[in-house]
Amino acid sequence: MDSKVRETKEKLALIKRLKKDDAWKFLQRVMEEEITQAAYNLSSDPKLSIDELHWRRGALWASKKLIQMPSILEVKLENDLMMQTLEEEDKNKPVASATNNN
Repeated sequence: MDSKVRETKEKLALIKRLKKDDAWKFLQRVMEEEITQAAYNLSSDPKLSIDELHWRRGALWASKKLIQMPSILEVKLENDLMMQTLEEEDKNKPVASATNNN
């Protein structure tokens, strides 16, 4: 087995284990509650400057992306693994040579 394939499989196993872990589920739930509270606070403060509003929106976006990261990484690694497996199969296939029949 190619080392890239093995490494990708190991990374994928880590991500899957993380997603199932109770600590991750707890952290995810806390972060979702914090994001919701921050969004409510954002809508209830009419004195925010436009820069502060943009900064808070960016922080909310980054927080949401962090929560989604394991799922996004899982899909990316699964796709990488499929491509690497296909590339390895192609390397192991015998190359057909063209013959000239004149």
